[in-house]
Amino acid sequence: MIDKQNIKLIILDYGGVLYEINLKRMMSEFGNLSSNKDTIRSEAINELIINYEEGKIETNNFRAQAKELLGISAPDVAFDKAWLSILVAEFPESIGIVSQLQKVATLALLSNTSALHYSKFSVESKELFEYFDKIFLSFQVGATKPKPEIYQSVLDHYNLIPEDCFFVDDDFNNIEGARKLGFKVFHINENNRLSDFLHMLNE
Repeated sequence: MIDKQNIKLIILDYGGVLYEINLKRMMSEFGNLSSNKDTIRSEAINELIINYEEGKIETNNFRAQAKELLGISAPDVAFDKAWLSILVAEFPESIGIVSQLQKVATLALLSNTSALHYSKFSVESKELFEYFDKIFLSFQVGATKPKPEIYQSVLDHYNLIPEDCFFVDDDFNNIEGARKLGFKVFHINENNRLSDFLHMLNE
């Protein structure tokens, strides 16, 4: 039984929770462009993506370095199309559920994302984002989940402690990172949907 009176802030992830993403589609798109296909899952490209999602490098620099690592000679527009192909669509039920969650507690969004991805989904989810008090994006905060500092940035903004907050994410590592700090957590997976979280709060 959840005591809703003790929940001051609900923090929702974006991709995989409110918006459908398809990593396999993006990998396939880059595979079609790349002459160094083994590099697609390499540590080097993963580190580059993290740096981009933490705002440590600008889009033009990220694009140039990624194209070099992956052996892509295609135009920038083709690279961007592949990078953006991970974004599918907002889940149809997202607005309805978020509008109900807003009645329980203040809502914040916390997402690992890049400037290029945000330029696309911020337009698609403009109506959805109106239900959130604040949106925390990794490339603006300067850290990615599950690093403690990104969760701390949310706590500092609201002057709260982790125990005041419920954190919802579909990535187990992010969930564990928040749990270790003391957040109440709800893991979105094949057995637990966002609608289940809402139902749990309303029991």
